[in-house]
Amino acid sequence: MKLLIDMGNSAIKWASLKQKRLSTQKAIPYQGDRLDNLLTQAWLKLEVPSQGIWVSNVAGAQKAEILSHWIKTHWGLKPTFIKTSRYSISENRSPRFILAVPR
Repeated sequence: MKLLIDMGNSAIKWASLKQKRLSTQKAIPYQGDRLDNLLTQAWLKLEVPSQGIWVSNVAGAQKAEILSHWIKTHWGLKPTFIKTSRYSISENRSPRFILAVPR
């Protein structure tokens, strides 16, 4: 199972991908709340995502560190953070976007 996470500024959303099927998306708001406690409540009974954890994060480095620490502590895994990269290949310099996945 792969865990796909969208970490926004006020909520974290996730879905799992298993045998080419995407689960229903779930979400928890965390504005002002302790994110690690909320993750424990929401994810403690989740299957360990043995095929990887992919995170899109706009919440900043501090929230990403809390998330990474929770994942390492509870599942012994390291998430992969993905982001878009802006580039231009056309003559008119219109923006294009690609998905950058660190190796």
